[in-house]
Amino acid sequence: MTMMTAELPLTLDEQAPETADGVLAYLDELEPRLTGSYPDLYAMGVRDPDVYKLSEVNGSDVYLVDASEQPGGAFKFYSAAPAALWSKQDMPELLRFVTGSAGNYSLALGAAAARLGIAAKAHTPRPPKLNQTKKAAMEAHGVDVESNHDNVVKAVMAARLEAAEDPTTAFLHPYNHPYGLKGLQLLARRAIRGLSELGVDLKGDTPVEWHWHSGGRSGLAATALEAYNQKVAGNIGDNLTVHEVRPKRLANGAVNPRYDGLAVDMPGSWAAPVVDDQRFVQGYHEVSDLDMAVAAQILRNRDPRRVLRYENSAVVGLASVIKQAKESDNPRTYIAVLTGRNVAPGSAEFFEQVLKPGVSRLPQPKRRKLQDVANPGLSGTTAAHRQGPVQAQPQTERLTASPEAQRLFNRQLAEWGVSLSHLRP
Repeated sequence: MTMMTAELPLTLDEQAPETADGVLAYLDELEPRLTGSYPDLYAMGVRDPDVYKLSEVNGSDVYLVDASEQPGGAFKFYSAAPAALWSKQDMPELLRFVTGSAGNYSLALGAAAARLGIAAKAHTPRPPKLNQTKKAAMEAHGVDVESNHDNVVKAVMAARLEAAEDPTTAFLHPYNHPYGLKGLQLLARRAIRGLSELGVDLKGDTPVEWHWHSGGRSGLAATALEAYNQKVAGNIGDNLTVHEVRPKRLANGAVNPRYDGLAVDMPGSWAAPVVDDQRFVQGYHEVSDLDMAVAAQILRNRDPRRVLRYENSAVVGLASVIKQAKESDNPRTYIAVLTGRNVAPGSAEFFEQVLKPGVSRLPQPKRRKLQDVANPGLSGTTAAHRQGPVQAQPQTERLTASPEAQRLFNRQLAEWGVSLSHLRP
């Protein structure tokens, strides 16, 4: 079956199985295609995640799976690369990809499309919901950006409608594509291998909790499916559990009005049946804006190389594992995924900024071009694409935090202080 082409309905994918077993069975059928595509995917730029021990918190070990070192700067390249590659194989007439997203998936798809020599277009929300640095990076990858939509849901719908009118265009959903979900299993597979190589006991008695956040739940679902399959195969034990995390709370515990559940709650989701089945996902946690800001600050202090710009969403999982470790009475192992190179500086000033009602604009960074990471041996890459991605560079200007924000931030930073003894050189 050819997936996600112009012939599909113009809503979220009604083809998605209604049960976790149905999703599992479908993706298992794609396993030979995934393993057979390893050489092509790595030639396109897929890189194994960097897995390492970040620190120790309250007697528990905290490990970080850094999935950000991908073309485009986020874990979503694991999703975009196979979706683009296999769609091209399915559709010999394919000339263009189109998608809708707030930036990260569009950037990943642009990088994948450039390496395949195919055009790409992205529908995005309009500024300020669209980060201008991300837009510049998309354009540097050759992506045609149309940023005139109210939100991501409308951007996705516009992309699907556009593909429906052109048989040479493939619509790739940013978080609800079976090819993308299967590709993300490779990320989980390599992360499990990396944890085992570090000596993490994945078949022992010590509980191991893997905390995941991604807006469309695709990374979470793929990790849960991969963990389940490896348990069935006897490679890992039941001591490993997978947990969902949502950035749903303000510092005072109230629901964050900026939290948008539409991305994870719409019908037709490939991920939802898996995430909602306790055989696959065993825990659920919520973190606040303050938790994320402090986690970003801790990450910045412990390993400055990991931290680039803007969004705290990349450290939602880290915020959750630090919070749980501080509250746990029994030592265990925690795993968090650093999903992208979009981590904000993690300061009280940033915390103050996100607290202000109606304020969504962060300080705009300067931009500079970095060396291209495209594989020059892959045919079809144009001269424009060889220019390489544009990456954000932070400005030195600082916001001013109120005394109350500074007090809350300092207090939680002190409460969450972790050992430096395991920081890598």
